[in-house]
Amino acid sequence: LLPAIETENQIRKIIRLIKYHPMGCRPMNLKGPHTDYHQGKPREIISHLNENTLTVVMIETQKGIENLDAICKVKGVDAVMVGPDDLSQDLGVPGEISHPKLTQAIDRILSIARANRVACGLSCHSIEQVKARIAAGCTWLPYSSDAAMVLNAAREVVPELMKIGGRTR
Repeated sequence: LLPAIETENQIRKIIRLIKYHPMGCRPMNLKGPHTDYHQGKPREIISHLNENTLTVVMIETQKGIENLDAICKVKGVDAVMVGPDDLSQDLGVPGEISHPKLTQAIDRILSIARANRVACGLSCHSIEQVKARIAAGCTWLPYSSDAAMVLNAAREVVPELMKIGGRTR
C-alpha cells in the first residue's frame, strides 16, 4: 500500500524498486520466507514474485486525481485505494466525509479506475457505507479498523458492566 501517490513518474520509480527483473531492479534474495525457502529456478521464482506482489496506490490529493489516468496505466499498478480523510483535507474540507467536494472527487477516482480496469477500494465504517460503495463501483472494501472495532464493542459493553457494578459513569 503506497500512500500519497500523485504522479506517474513517482509510481514508476516505486515499481522499479519493488519488482524484480524484468519489471524492476529489486535486490535479489530468493532464499527467504517470501519464497517459502523454495529452491527453484530463479527466473520462475522472480516471475511468481512479480505476479504476486500486490501494488496498491493511495490517492489522497487533488494532484493524484488529476494524474490518476496515467498512474493507472503504469504496468504493475494493481489497485487504487482512496484515502478519504487525507483527501478531504487536501480539498479544503477536512474530515467532512459527506461534503460534495469529497464525494465528487471519490466518484471521479472510481470512474477513472473503472475505465482503466483497475480495482478500486475505499474503507467503510458501516454496513450502509459498504452497500453504497459497492453500488458506486468499489471492487474491494476494507472494513473499519481493529481499533474502531474494539472501541465500538467497548461502547456497547462498558455501560452494561458499569450498571452491573452499580456505577453510572
